[in-house]
Amino acid sequence: MSVLHPKGKRYLNAASFNNIFICKLCRGYLIKPVAITECLHTFCKSCLVRYLESATESFRCPDCHQQIHETNPWEYLREDKTLEEIIFKLVPGLWKNERQRISEFYHKRGLPIPEDFDFQTLLEPSSPTSEIVNKNSNDCDEESKENNNQKARHFNKNLIGDTQIGLQLKYLETNDIKKDFRQLDKSFIRCSSYLTVDHLKKFLKMKLKLPDTSEVDILCNGEIMGKHHTLEFIYMTRWRFTDSLLSLDYRPKVDFNEA
Repeated sequence: MSVLHPKGKRYLNAASFNNIFICKLCRGYLIKPVAITECLHTFCKSCLVRYLESATESFRCPDCHQQIHETNPWEYLREDKTLEEIIFKLVPGLWKNERQRISEFYHKRGLPIPEDFDFQTLLEPSSPTSEIVNKNSNDCDEESKENNNQKARHFNKNLIGDTQIGLQLKYLETNDIKKDFRQLDKSFIRCSSYLTVDHLKKFLKMKLKLPDTSEVDILCNGEIMGKHHTLEFIYMTRWRFTDSLLSLDYRPKVDFNEA
């Protein structure tokens, strides 16, 4: 039997993903994971908020110590709902325990549960085991299957559609021709709308195989974008044609002091 095609289904232990699923601040599984856009390290939302609120000097990532922002780190934090859904699917009982913990928290204080935790609309992630059982069960009728499929389509649309953006990166030729700069072989890309201009610069340097000393300008409608600007921010505030695909230009960095 080929090693690449083992007989039957294979299962992976959730513990093998602990380096991705564990918050490095509380050492527990990530709850409402939030990623820092500068370095993409992820922590529990409550853990990271407490950490930043207690910062006395500068706002830096608790893991790699990369500076998030000098004065306003909150604009550079993004919830990762996809990772949250994966964790709830793969870690047995975590979703139910978290649901129970939240209910008890508000019940003891006599407070209504916020709309964010409306358990009537919150879908419980199905485990791989339950999916296999459902497929083999003869009691599932066609109507219930269709209802489940509609819920899954609705959930995935909300989960993915709001965090993705398509854009085109075009090389803007200048009088100062540098042979390392050229048009990308594939100029259209699709990525997270939370990526920053700094991420795009690193992407371009990797794709164009630019030396570490090379610097890149990224422009939207002729205006140079700051490295902390996210694609979402650029599309909402700088892009003039909201009914068309976002288009950004790149070129070698221009030093206006030497001009």
